[in-house]
Amino acid sequence: MKSEEEDPEVAPALGRHTGVLHVTHAAPDANDAVLNQIARVKRAVRALDVSALKGASREALGGLSRTLVRVLEEARGLGCRLTDLTDEILEGTPDRASLADPAGARRPPNALDVGDLAFVLRMSLNRYQVELEAAKTPASMLGVCESCRYELEQALVSLEQRFQGEASLVARERGVEASLKCRRAYARLRAGALEVGDVARGRGGSVKALRAAGALIALLIGSDGYPYFRASDRLLLAQLERRVLDYLEHGGSAAHGLRIFHDFKTFVDRLAVINLRQDLRKHDACCLSHWLAELEDAALGSSSLIDSVNRYGEAIRGRDVQFDALLEGRATLTRSGLVSDLQRMLGSLASSRESSEQPAPPAASARTTA
Repeated sequence: MKSEEEDPEVAPALGRHTGVLHVTHAAPDANDAVLNQIARVKRAVRALDVSALKGASREALGGLSRTLVRVLEEARGLGCRLTDLTDEILEGTPDRASLADPAGARRPPNALDVGDLAFVLRMSLNRYQVELEAAKTPASMLGVCESCRYELEQALVSLEQRFQGEASLVARERGVEASLKCRRAYARLRAGALEVGDVARGRGGSVKALRAAGALIALLIGSDGYPYFRASDRLLLAQLERRVLDYLEHGGSAAHGLRIFHDFKTFVDRLAVINLRQDLRKHDACCLSHWLAELEDAALGSSSLIDSVNRYGEAIRGRDVQFDALLEGRATLTRSGLVSDLQRMLGSLASSRESSEQPAPPAASARTTA
């Protein structure tokens, strides 16, 4: 898939011998050591017999919680090792992080894959730790232990499979469908960032905001649109991931946390460049023109107007902040307002095509937002 900015073809940072991760500058046995660490943590997780403690006392469940915390610490060590491995690859060969993944090909993860896996694992571990500390009653303690054990085991299995180069069961798409998936993933990330809002004062506010940002990044990594992001955007995200994790796990001042969160929001804003992709511009112009013609040819009632949004809305999601507010129910839907939005978006496509490489700033809307 070609993006609006052609990324140069880059050679893979990782070679392959036996279907496991191979770092070109590392000792051959380093790969087996990482896989052995994954297997060791997985065995420790499977050894936790949570179901045997149903109906047990708070003291017994407290012992289980402490054991699970020790397992989480071992898993955190695994996550840190994967993050270090990513840094070694990117620092050793910064221009060779390949995103190439031919359909059906079996390959080990590259540097960015390893970093993404490490980030999702470590963010999950931070969440488990918070949930375990918050659980006080026997029922809540048992529930948290059960969910933590199950989710951690599934994460380790997926990590092991992906680390060994298991081929994806989902075929990679090309063209406008791939770009649409990418833009919807961006739109969900942008909506989530807007929902987080401003950061409350103090280090506690920074921690809360960055936990939310980390969760949004993890959801983005797991989305079906993420494989179609540009390599340059994924590299920027990898840097942001490490900064978020470092702050959440090692602390820092409130001001430092606030800077990281502002950089996260800047990164989200930067992703709007996806709308410069030529396949999306052509698709959006066609879709907006058909939608406007339909609205202008018929005097639609309120129910028909909603049906119209349902038919066309997802195809345009991510193109415009104000329009997304309408789709998310944060703005009032009226026929005149909808027509105005569509005309504005269609006009911005035409004007940017004629005079600028950058997206035109949205015009002020007359509609109120919730």
